[in-house]
Amino acid sequence: MQRLARAAIGTVQPGADATFVSWALMAAFEKAGLRVQSFAARACFFPHDGGAAITGQATRHLDTWLLEPSACRLLFDRGCSGSDFALVQGRFDAALSHAEEMGGKLATLCEWLDMPSIAVIDGCLLRDCQLPDRPSQVDAVLIDGTQCCSERCRLQTCLEALWGVPVLGFVEDLPRLRAEVARLTIGTAPSRALCEALGAQAIPSNVLAKIEALATSREPSWRSMTDVPEIPSQRPLRVAMAYDDAFHCYFPDAMDQLELLGAEVMDFSPLRDDRLPPDIGLVLFGCGHPEQFYHPLAENCCLASALKKHVESGGRLYAEGGGLAYLGQSIRLANGQQLPMSGVLPIEASIEAEMQPPRAVELELTRECWLGEIGSVVRGYRTGFWKIKPLDSSARCIADDAATDFDVLAYQNAVGSRVHVNFAMQAPLMNRVFDPGPAGMHV
Repeated sequence: MQRLARAAIGTVQPGADATFVSWALMAAFEKAGLRVQSFAARACFFPHDGGAAITGQATRHLDTWLLEPSACRLLFDRGCSGSDFALVQGRFDAALSHAEEMGGKLATLCEWLDMPSIAVIDGCLLRDCQLPDRPSQVDAVLIDGTQCCSERCRLQTCLEALWGVPVLGFVEDLPRLRAEVARLTIGTAPSRALCEALGAQAIPSNVLAKIEALATSREPSWRSMTDVPEIPSQRPLRVAMAYDDAFHCYFPDAMDQLELLGAEVMDFSPLRDDRLPPDIGLVLFGCGHPEQFYHPLAENCCLASALKKHVESGGRLYAEGGGLAYLGQSIRLANGQQLPMSGVLPIEASIEAEMQPPRAVELELTRECWLGEIGSVVRGYRTGFWKIKPLDSSARCIADDAATDFDVLAYQNAVGSRVHVNFAMQAPLMNRVFDPGPAGMHV
């Protein structure tokens, strides 16, 4: 079996952002001829999926809060199929705020996967010569945000002496490229030209060679013991998935699991299509940014009518985040502007003035619906980007965490959530997709 090149990269300082470094590494390895698979250390979406733009493969997700070690290893192994290098992006505990403490842990993930880990230290955030706390699982350091040679030497000497791990090198400054990355709006991806420039300029070749050597330094013993269970095919299910520039945030493993269990997944575009695919049992709307495409979405009255007919006739629908916002009557922007939407559900969505980082939440259903019975548990990550307000009592709250209302709501057979839920990591929820039981009727 070929040795699996893999490494985790994570920040250790509050407020630090390793986006530039992560994208540069992926782009550099792709330029070197390696096929890279990007992973997130938590089952929530990045503001920008640079991994997909750079590698041509959607970012996959792992999560020690949602998965047992064996299931995590299996998803990782499957996700790496056909790739030469796996890069797992996240943050070590010291970089997390109090509100983010619950959820998947990068250090635990490195332990489960016997995966080398690299801590990214931003020299611009260091104050009074104080180094951040050393993560429990770290094999090397990559330094960003310093260009002064004497400062680089001082930092390298201090870190190698106090942390006891090697400094692999330094990321180039490249202010023009960094400014271009910083200017990207939420939901957009880096351009091909930006990706190529990152791959060519940001990571020195000697640093790249050290990272590759570390990533291939050990083969995990668990890999030879990973069982690939037979997944019994369920009854056929036709699933219509909204997928275009406005809606594209889906968990790849959940889509894979649907098809492995016998579902036929067909995509359609709310931006271009005027009808749903025929004979649909379930419509899926992933997260996205409908506010950026409100003109064509609001003008597509034919699709809105088809969606209303699907829901009112008892058809099932599941929507998250931006997908749920599109299905409402309107979206209220942070500046107060109101944008008309499809009007399928009696709700209004609004965008928070400040986007909060994803927060792990565990919710208990308080009303029965096709997603689960009363008391069923749903785990996921709330982004804090969207707020949902019902416009009449027919849209009922079915789960919240007491800190906010309407994390999950139901209207007839439509279920909407502002919590991102990876069904592939929660078997009871995936089972309900195929077997909704008596709750597969109007709530």
